[in-house]
Amino acid sequence: MNASNIFKMEFYKNFRDRVWIIITGILTVASLLTTILGIMTATAFSNNNQAEFTLSTVLVMLFGTFVFFTIVALYAFSVAYPYHLLSQDYSNRALGLMIASGVNRSSYYFMKVLATILSTLLALAIILIIPLILVLGFYFQPVTTALSQFFSGITLPLALFYLVSYIIGQLAAVALMFWCVIMARGKFWAIFVFFGISMGAGVITSIITTTFIGITTTANSASDIPTYGSAVINILIGLVELVLYALIGFFQIRRQDL
Repeated sequence: MNASNIFKMEFYKNFRDRVWIIITGILTVASLLTTILGIMTATAFSNNNQAEFTLSTVLVMLFGTFVFFTIVALYAFSVAYPYHLLSQDYSNRALGLMIASGVNRSSYYFMKVLATILSTLLALAIILIIPLILVLGFYFQPVTTALSQFFSGITLPLALFYLVSYIIGQLAAVALMFWCVIMARGKFWAIFVFFGISMGAGVITSIITTTFIGITTTANSASDIPTYGSAVINILIGLVELVLYALIGFFQIRRQDL
């Protein structure tokens, strides 16, 4: 089985899992309800009468509650869903059979990571796209104005740096998750190892970035070197993490007794 067929098989299998389809649907409804409550709250506050003000106070409480639990649920989903996709071949003992049937381990590893990344991004897009359309439909002008003001101090090159840093960080996170899954042979404690390594890497990154900003700010406080430099450092550290996690996971699965 070549790499293309492995990718098609994994991608098809990812979207045939009914349990996670239902979870994605529930999160989509939750994000939709949160958006509707936000729109209702903003509308109530825009009307200057006592009845609407009392209603808006209640809506703010509901909206805040929904926002909190939706954010927590989305974060949990962004971790648990990739773990599920990466570990299911261990859990149902299919990986050993696949390798025994002639599937190349190297092709399996990279196609599994690619299918997991695309499946997770697609699921998150489904969850968030309807609320985004609703918000832009009701409050296009206020939203665009607020965004333009928020990003007014961010130049295009800096925005690109942040975007690249985010993408590399997500790739590194999936590579780390797969390494943890391989190390744990699909067992649930892989998630705790993932969090531990992520926290340690985050502390190291923060120390390096903060030290760099402190040194460059002291040397020349009027320049953009600290801002651009920290973005570049984050990208470089993300690349190092991505390569390191990917290589460790790759060599470990190649030698693992399945």
